[in-house]
Amino acid sequence: MIDLSYRAAMNEPLITVEQEKDAIRRWQESRDEDALVILLRSHARIAHSTANRYSNNPEHQRDLATEGMMGLMKAADKFDLEKGNRFATYANWWVLTFITSALPKVEAVIDISSRTFIDTKMDRVSGPDKHLAHMAVFGAINLDAPINDDEGMTAMDMLECPRMNPEESAVKTSENKYREDLLKECMGELTERERDIIIRRKLAQKPETLEEISQSLGVTRERVRQIESRGMSRLKRLLQGKNFSVSMLRQ
Repeated sequence: MIDLSYRAAMNEPLITVEQEKDAIRRWQESRDEDALVILLRSHARIAHSTANRYSNNPEHQRDLATEGMMGLMKAADKFDLEKGNRFATYANWWVLTFITSALPKVEAVIDISSRTFIDTKMDRVSGPDKHLAHMAVFGAINLDAPINDDEGMTAMDMLECPRMNPEESAVKTSENKYREDLLKECMGELTERERDIIIRRKLAQKPETLEEISQSLGVTRERVRQIESRGMSRLKRLLQGKNFSVSMLRQ
């Protein structure tokens, strides 16, 4: 198991798509450990940034990051190169699964008084620390249970982090670039008129109406609608063949 500190993980250089595919292929086909090391080191930032979202305790963060690295290894085993997705997108789910599964046992190492222990057992603890006491006593938390009577906040709300840190933002940018390239590739399979109408109707900053396009092309509104419908159907099939949908387009 690779043991990288947070700082070291964040300083690891990213690898190209081709290097990523090569490392995955070498690991899956011949169990090349050097390839696995390259893959894990270049994506270790995902494990650390996810771990830091779930705890502000340095000891817990290290333990959770280790679990996240196990998730990366699982992702390396299961990743399907034929589907065309980025490894980071797929690995995020496995990292999150391993970290959240380990969270109860990691966070359970909490010192509480005997009185709090008894009150927790009797379900008499309230306030913002209720979920921590419950985790310490029972080793798990009810994510739907309220932890703040005034605001109706649940434990799940505390696990969610609406703001992306720089590492998550970099991953998101990479994913968006991949989706844009994929969309451009699939759009190239359409006819020139289908592509023109879909861009003007769905992808333009200010989408045009059927009437505006029909006038500029010298055809009826119904004909524009037919071409758009046919093009969208073809585009949808092309994207779905690569495990993506047309949700990135304006509906």
